[in-house]
Amino acid sequence: MLRRLTALLFSLSFSVQAAPLALDWLDLVPAAERNAQTSQPLLLPAPHEQMRFAQSMAGSMRAELDQQTVQLTGYVVPLEGDFETVTEFLLVPFVGACVHVPPPPPNQLVHVVFEKGVAATALWDAVVVEGVLSVENSATDLAETGYQLRGQRVSVLKP
Repeated sequence: MLRRLTALLFSLSFSVQAAPLALDWLDLVPAAERNAQTSQPLLLPAPHEQMRFAQSMAGSMRAELDQQTVQLTGYVVPLEGDFETVTEFLLVPFVGACVHVPPPPPNQLVHVVFEKGVAATALWDAVVVEGVLSVENSATDLAETGYQLRGQRVSVLKP
């Protein structure tokens, strides 16, 4: 009897997963830097004679978040995919970040890889992304990020 009870408890310990750590965008910024003012993005000439915005590189990442299962709400800026699904994207704190306005600093951008893919129709809605966060720099054509996330679940927030 004791052997069965021990086996049952042992098997249950592996099936219970801790809830993901629910993060807000400010949680990605170290506490000591949260009240610091960052300089405004600079307007720099692009090689093709048009103007583009430079990304502010101010701020550092929170090392203690590395390899944590987290949940974060934001908006999708597609990097990889097709007309139906997006499998790699930047998760950004507000609509238009990296596209219509300068990119936020790296500690406010998350490079997400989600192999299942997010429906391309969800690109205009806020999404909740859950997965394992890595404190790791990533350079894309649009911006540099300070975090990467291996997506496990993405859900669209409906208004």
